[in-house]
Amino acid sequence: MIKEAIYHRADSHMSYLTDDGDLVITIKAKKGDLEKVVLIYDDRYDSKPPSPPVRLSLPFLMSDELYDYFGLKFTCKYTRMSYYFSLLDHDGNHSYFYQDGFSQDYSWGRQRLFQFPYLHSIDTPHVPKWLKSAVMYQIFPDSFANGKDSIEEKPTRHVLDNGVMVESRLGGTIGGIIDNIPYLKSLGVNLLYLNPIFTANSYHKYDTVDYFKVDPCLGTEDDFKRLVDECHANGIKIMLDIVFNQSSNQFFAFQDILKNGKKSPYADWYKIHDFPVQGGDRPNYETFGFYETMPKFNTDNKEVEDYLIKVGSYWIKEFDIDGYRIDVANEVSHNFWRKFRYEMDKLKKDFALIGELWHDSHSFIGGDQFHSVQNFPLMYAIWEFFAFDSINAHQFVERINRLAMTYPLDNTQAMMNFIDCHDVGRFLTMAKCSYERQRLSAAFIFTYIGMPSIYYGDEKAMEGDDINDSRRKMIWQDGQESKAMLDFYKALIRIRKDHHQLQTGSYRPLVAQVDENVFGYYRGGAEDQVICVFNNCDKANSMSIEATSDCETYIDLLSGSEYMAKERELNLDMDPYTCLILKERP
Repeated sequence: MIKEAIYHRADSHMSYLTDDGDLVITIKAKKGDLEKVVLIYDDRYDSKPPSPPVRLSLPFLMSDELYDYFGLKFTCKYTRMSYYFSLLDHDGNHSYFYQDGFSQDYSWGRQRLFQFPYLHSIDTPHVPKWLKSAVMYQIFPDSFANGKDSIEEKPTRHVLDNGVMVESRLGGTIGGIIDNIPYLKSLGVNLLYLNPIFTANSYHKYDTVDYFKVDPCLGTEDDFKRLVDECHANGIKIMLDIVFNQSSNQFFAFQDILKNGKKSPYADWYKIHDFPVQGGDRPNYETFGFYETMPKFNTDNKEVEDYLIKVGSYWIKEFDIDGYRIDVANEVSHNFWRKFRYEMDKLKKDFALIGELWHDSHSFIGGDQFHSVQNFPLMYAIWEFFAFDSINAHQFVERINRLAMTYPLDNTQAMMNFIDCHDVGRFLTMAKCSYERQRLSAAFIFTYIGMPSIYYGDEKAMEGDDINDSRRKMIWQDGQESKAMLDFYKALIRIRKDHHQLQTGSYRPLVAQVDENVFGYYRGGAEDQVICVFNNCDKANSMSIEATSDCETYIDLLSGSEYMAKERELNLDMDPYTCLILKERP
C-alpha cells in the first residue's frame, strides 16, 4: 500500500454538503493501488451509540494521470460526524486511515478521526439551479449586430461631458442585440453573457470610465433596460461582464490623483508606489499587466469596497440583471469577494457570480465567493485533443477526470465550459478549419459535466487567429458550412435542454482506446443514463461498450439512428470524427 499517495482532507472539495442536503466524501490513492475503500462514520459525541458505526463502501469513480478516486454522495445519518477509512490494497494489505495517519487497529479516540463538526445547510455552495441548466451565449457587443440579422461596420466616437473620448471598432449596439433576440430564442440559449457595456475608452470596454452609464457607442440605459426586459420575457437571463481589478486612467478618482497628487482624497484608491504619478512602459503604480491606461484599484480600501459594491448593486436594483462574469477576478482579494457575494445575495438570492480565472481556483470557489469560474484548463485540454492531436484519448480522459474531481459537485455542474472565447483565437482556426473537429468539441462541452458556453459566431463556423481577430463581425448571411454548423448547435442545445442527465446527472468514464482515439462516458443516474461516445480519428472505428440496462434498443439523439444491444452489450460502428449520444428507446 502506497500510503504517501493516499489523500483526503475534511471540509474541502473532498468532504462537503451539497445543495440538496447530501454529503459527498472522496479519497484519492495511487493509480492501481487500492482494491477497496470503506467509509466508517458515527456521531462525534455519542460514546455509547445504540447501533454500530455506519459503514459505506466507496466505489471507484475514475482515474487521472496519477491517482484513483473513490467516493460517494449519500444522506448522512447524523447532523455531526467523525469518520475514517478502511483501506485494502490489491496485495491484501489492510490499514485504517484517519486524521492523524494510518493504523492497523482501531485504538484511538474520536477526536483523532476526520471531523465534520456540524452539517450546516447554510454552508453549501448555494449555486442557482438555473445556472446548472443554462446554455450560455457570449456576445462581444461591438461585434455582434446593429440591425436585424446584420452588422454594418460603423466605428463611432463620442466625447463625454468631461471631454473624455470613447470609441467603438465595428459599431455593434445593444439595439442590435435586441433586434436579434428572435435569433437567440430560435437557437435555444437561455443565458446571455455580454462583455462590458459600461462607458469606457477602448472598443473592448475593459477600461471603465463610468460604471453607472452604458457606453454611448453601444446605446443608452433605456436600451439596456429594454434588452433585459425582452430577454426575460423570452426566458433568457442576462449576465454582465464587470471589471473591478482596474479602471481607466480617465476614471474620476485617478484623474483627481493626477491633479492633486498625494493630497487627493482618492490617493489610496489605487496601488501607487510614489508620487508624482508617472505612466509609461513601467508606470510607478500597479496596473492590469503593464498598461498605464488601466490602473489597479486598491480593494483593501474601505471606500473602494463600498463604491464597487454600490456599482454591483446598482445594475441589479435598476435593471434586474441575473449575474456577473468578473474580469481578472484572481487579482482582487478574497476578502472583497466575500463581501461582494454577501451583498449581491441579499439583493437577489439566485444571482450568479462567475470569475475569470485561468488556473486552479479552489480558494475562490464555494459558498462565500464564486459559484463558477471560466474553465480554461478544460479549454486547453479540448484544444490539445480535438484540435492539435497533441494528446491521445487516454490522456484526454485523464485530464477531464481530474477536472471533474477538482471542485464540489454543485460548482462543477455550473462550470463555464467553452471551446474558445474573446480572450483567445477561435477553435476553428486552431483546428485548421476542420468543421468535423469543431462539431466534436461542441458535442463534448454539451455532454460533459458543466455549463456549455457558445462564443458568438461559433455556431456559424466563425474563424479568428488571435484575440482581436476572434472579435470580428458576426456572420449573418449563412453559407453551406455555417448553416450546417448552426443546425448542429441547435440540435446539441435541444438535446441538452431535453435531458436532465446532461445538466445535473453524474459523470462516469466509459472507455478510452488510445490507438483509435475513441473515448466515452455515462451521464445520469444508475437507472437513467445517456451514453456519449466520440471518435476523434480520421478512420472509422468499431467498439463494444456495456449497455446501461437490459434495454435492447438505443437511439442516437443526434441522428435518430438505432443501435441494438445483445446481452447488455452495445456494438457501435462510428465514422471518422463523429460522436454518438445514446439513450434507451422509451
